[in-house]
Amino acid sequence: MEWLESLTAGQWLILGLILLALEVGAGLAYLLGVALAAIVVAAVMAVVSLSPLAQFTLFAVSSVIATFAYARFFKNQAVDSAADGLHDRRRSMIGKETRLTADLHGNERIAFGDTLWRVRADLPIDTGKKIRVVDVDADILVVEEIT
Repeated sequence: MEWLESLTAGQWLILGLILLALEVGAGLAYLLGVALAAIVVAAVMAVVSLSPLAQFTLFAVSSVIATFAYARFFKNQAVDSAADGLHDRRRSMIGKETRLTADLHGNERIAFGDTLWRVRADLPIDTGKKIRVVDVDADILVVEEIT
């Protein structure tokens, strides 16, 4: 335990960077506050000399503050609307258009690109008409005729 009493600013910085690298790999923000706290201790120790008790007190307080600050200001931000449908292929189909190669009466399967999709239309649509995906209901694309 003697090594705990002789931590240097460089060692705190290395600890902070290791924790930050682990956080980047995990992507869950569990280690972000702790990593930033270690970097804060390294920065303070680069300017002034701290006793081991002061180092660990600063580390603990900084960890709590950084964790609460992250939770308060960053964690609950609104989702980027540009990312809507990014990982949901059905939602990404909203707005897509195609021309029917067969009549559409209620629920059918049609091709959009290289995939067959289950689609539903409220009104029958004849072959050759253009349709647009307007919504998704579970795994069914809701389409309407483009007039």
